[in-house]
Amino acid sequence: MLKKYGVRATFFVLGSRVKGNEALLGRMVDEGHEIGSHAYSHKRLTSLSIESVEYEMQRTNSLVYAACGVTPRLMRPPYGSRNARVLACLAEMGFPCVLWSIDPEDWKATSARAVRDYVVARAKNGSIILMHDLKSTSVAAAEMIVKDLLARGYVFVTVSELLGGSPKAGATYTHG
Repeated sequence: MLKKYGVRATFFVLGSRVKGNEALLGRMVDEGHEIGSHAYSHKRLTSLSIESVEYEMQRTNSLVYAACGVTPRLMRPPYGSRNARVLACLAEMGFPCVLWSIDPEDWKATSARAVRDYVVARAKNGSIILMHDLKSTSVAAAEMIVKDLLARGYVFVTVSELLGGSPKAGATYTHG
């Protein structure tokens, strides 16, 4: 759908979902999308030891690289869960932490139109929109959002492009 509109995005991938989706990851890269890490198991990183956080990140990076030849350079912590200890670990590993400025909670929405309305009403230059790939309503909402925001003159870019090409390791970003 994004290719249809000439739009690129950043996908934060769970390592546990890479196996079986290698072709999809390859297509994402081929279409110019950015791949970031969402850790391996979707556990709250604040509840894990530093060694476990490192493992979550390293395992995901290895799997993503094996699948599509790209090593994620950005990360979005599951649930947005982070603290000084986790952020220091991520910084040491070279990761900036990317959060969001708009969360339509599409993972629990029953209406694509409601998700679209929520996002479009809040969108502004530099917004980082959090969406999931778990439900068909999210996919339908994403297409409506893209169409509506393109019609209003917005340009979609990857997170790295939004942040000027080189987000700083250890920094936390919620918008551009």
